[in-house]
Amino acid sequence: MRLPIRHVRVQVSLKLTFAATVVKEASGSGFSECNGARVLPYGRCESFYMTKSEHLRELMARAGASGPKGPYVAYFYFFNRQEFYDAHDVLEALWLPERKGPNNDFYKALIQLAGAFVHLQKGRVKPAIALFKLARSYLGKYPERHEGLSVVEVLEMMDGWVERLERIGDNSPQIQGGTQIGFDLKKVSLKLGACD
Repeated sequence: MRLPIRHVRVQVSLKLTFAATVVKEASGSGFSECNGARVLPYGRCESFYMTKSEHLRELMARAGASGPKGPYVAYFYFFNRQEFYDAHDVLEALWLPERKGPNNDFYKALIQLAGAFVHLQKGRVKPAIALFKLARSYLGKYPERHEGLSVVEVLEMMDGWVERLERIGDNSPQIQGGTQIGFDLKKVSLKLGACD
């Protein structure tokens, strides 16, 4: 027996999905299961019921950061561990309410810098170059040292990566063949001094 089709309006409450934890095997060499959750890239576990604010609280706790500048400090914690997506997420929490403030472009540049490295982790050269250049355009407006960060060193690092990536070019066999390009990002880090 077929039931008549009815159009039903359903209101859906969207809960965002975020990676919650990194689960390492005892050997530290690889990743194990995620308590039944799906394993995401870079050994992260998917959490199905974590809101954005819960995700940020979890990231801040992992970084041991708190207070008004907590997200800024947490950014460096994650960036220097090559967890660029998480670095992007925590600083975005500081940037969003600050968009009209004097650090708008500064935070935006650091978010885009982390985004460029996310693209590199995935072997996406063109988007990485674009974000490095955009980040540079925003960060170049600030003095040599700002918020405890040597802006000059960060600009030099970005220029070096852009130069290196532009030499690869779109005609390289790695790009044309669709094979993933690996970049050694283990030494990518930023030094944070005392905040101004």
